[in-house]
Amino acid sequence: MQFALLPADTAERAVATDEEKKIVIQIPLSTSAIANDSIVVLSAVMVSLEAPSGSRWNSGWESPGTSLFPDQKSTQVGFTVKKSFFDQVKSYPVRARISLALTVYRDQNRREFVTPFGEFLMPDVGFCSAETSYLRGIHCRAPLRTPSSLLITADLSATTCPAREGESRAGTREIARNWHRGSDSGPAEFGISPVEKLDLYVWAQHAQQTNSGICPGTPLIFSNPEFVRHSRTELEFNDLRLADYRLPQVKFGTTGYGFAVR
Repeated sequence: MQFALLPADTAERAVATDEEKKIVIQIPLSTSAIANDSIVVLSAVMVSLEAPSGSRWNSGWESPGTSLFPDQKSTQVGFTVKKSFFDQVKSYPVRARISLALTVYRDQNRREFVTPFGEFLMPDVGFCSAETSYLRGIHCRAPLRTPSSLLITADLSATTCPAREGESRAGTREIARNWHRGSDSGPAEFGISPVEKLDLYVWAQHAQQTNSGICPGTPLIFSNPEFVRHSRTELEFNDLRLADYRLPQVKFGTTGYGFAVR
């Protein structure tokens, strides 16, 4: 697994306003050298910054939990700094260190699956059905507990769901995934109901008006990723200008730290 710094998107560059208390920074990274049968999870991330004046900032360890697949070419490290620190360093290059704690999985037991009409039995899950309602996905009733690791992969251009008004068809090989990870340790929990509900969806992450979803007849690939190992890597950039990577102020729904994948 390899990471490298990508150029800043100058079209998204924004100017800090006096009302802002915190500034969101987003660092784009290219990703490569993920084995074809592997998945790399960004289990924990820490960003450290050092200004020419000697002023330092550290995010502490955060856990984005983002999954990177072999066909994905980039990701983004996002973090939030106080505006007072940003104002001190925005005109100068800073030294940045990004520490990544990675978890590697092997994507095993891949098999093709065409979503049936009506109710069907999904091995290792339970009785399921696919609907063409507003939430177009697979809805299952799993006895006692849900699967420990189940990955659904879909080519959105092959969906059989009818397009809604304003939706366009996805381009060829526009891949979407849903990875359900449960707990496989200990006995099944017996509560008031011995049946667990499991809903599985796939959707286009970067095109809100793209026709997507799982309906009867939609082809899918099921697999069961298995843990392989933990690893860690460090990235250092000596002349990073935070002003090039800041995002516009968001009025709602911010978490301050996270990952995005493209």
